[in-house]
Amino acid sequence: MRDRLESEQHRLAELQMGDRAIRASFEVSYRDLARDGDGAEAARLSRLLGVFGCIDVGPETAAALADLPAGRAGELLESLVEGQLVETPGPGRYRMHALLRLYARECAETFDTEQATSAGVHRVLHCYLRTGRAATLLLNPAASWRTELGPRHEGDQGPALRDSREANAWVDEEAANLAAVVHQAASRDDNLTIALAAALTYPLYVRGHWRQELVLCEIAVETAERTGDPVYKAFAYTNLGTVRPQLDWLVSCA
Repeated sequence: MRDRLESEQHRLAELQMGDRAIRASFEVSYRDLARDGDGAEAARLSRLLGVFGCIDVGPETAAALADLPAGRAGELLESLVEGQLVETPGPGRYRMHALLRLYARECAETFDTEQATSAGVHRVLHCYLRTGRAATLLLNPAASWRTELGPRHEGDQGPALRDSREANAWVDEEAANLAAVVHQAASRDDNLTIALAAALTYPLYVRGHWRQELVLCEIAVETAERTGDPVYKAFAYTNLGTVRPQLDWLVSCA
């Protein structure tokens, strides 16, 4: 986590000191967007996306981040597409270029309070916790103990998964984001980190996203050791011991 933050800070310094044309382009796009009322709301969402730092998001995630209805969040994301501040890698998904994400984070430090950005991240982490727990229960009701580790989820935002097919689709769509989600939690709340790891590792395992699962398991072990909680440690090490043989098998078959 520390190495990743240092790398991002270095890239932001390069943006500040290097290609001024790139930075000027970002500033023009951002200023044009923020001029009217709706644009100001979209600009706020762009700043929160920069702080959150996931690879891509859907309207439900953006809604939790900005504390908005999903329909309104979708409209604002489309405004960001029109303003060339995000792009659409696929239907219903929105992605911010890495350098734009760093610029948006810098804008958040200028225009938003730490309390406001932390509240946005808190909401979206609980959105992932709620959805991850729902996915776990849909994929295996016998794994309900995984939904009981750590705190209760807060709020009701996020996709409403109705069956195992939708749970599988959500996991496949979000797999690349989940390490960033748990990294965010690990820098804020140990109990929430364990809760997220418990909720998300089983769906990743079932869908064969073992490399992503390994990252979550390693974060969970570090967190459990830091807390010293024996239940957390038992969960974390058991999970780690499950995914490593799967990855070894995958390597042996390559």
